[in-house]
Amino acid sequence: PIVGKYMKMDDILKEATQSTEEYSQMISDDTLETLSAEWVGMLKKEDIFKGKDMVLTTPDGEVKTTVYTITLSDSQVKALAENSINILSKDENLRNNFEEWIKKRAAQTAATDFDEIVSEMKDHILQDTVEQFQYIAYVDIDGYIVNETIEVKIKRDALEQGEPNSLSFSLELKNWDINKDQKFEFPVLTDENTMKADDLDQTMPTLFKDLFQTQK
Repeated sequence: PIVGKYMKMDDILKEATQSTEEYSQMISDDTLETLSAEWVGMLKKEDIFKGKDMVLTTPDGEVKTTVYTITLSDSQVKALAENSINILSKDENLRNNFEEWIKKRAAQTAATDFDEIVSEMKDHILQDTVEQFQYIAYVDIDGYIVNETIEVKIKRDALEQGEPNSLSFSLELKNWDINKDQKFEFPVLTDENTMKADDLDQTMPTLFKDLFQTQK
């Protein structure tokens, strides 16, 4: 969505599998479980609001749900983010994959060190102010989350030239067709709608480059 084209991953995956004897997932299962426990453990009863019942219209018909809202403060979001970064920084899978990526992309990226990236991520989090963090879940009678929304608003307190003074993020997930076989439809890839990984630096907007590159 950022670039408006599709990317062929064949060459990237081929290159990655050739560099290791066996597949190594980006983040270990243990780390994912720890992150999940961190999220659940930091929530307090007063952070979760059980709202009214609501009927949602889905392709399968109307579904009765109960609305739950989780609202977190600036300090809570920062603590969660910082703890999550600390957990991720100890994951050997992530570290090894990142360092392998740096070796192969040394000419295209300014990022040089995993620990340096982690440190800068923490600095950025502490320098900004989270004005709003809200998670809304619509849960059906069987306990399935049918619809969920995440809304985040951030005020940028430490700005560099050309950076926005605020950011807003809204994501809506519709978990329909639960327990049904999924059907995926892919377009025919052509030269016009396809981008090579090597061309990403030329097509990625400047704002998003900052997420992947370390500025000196």
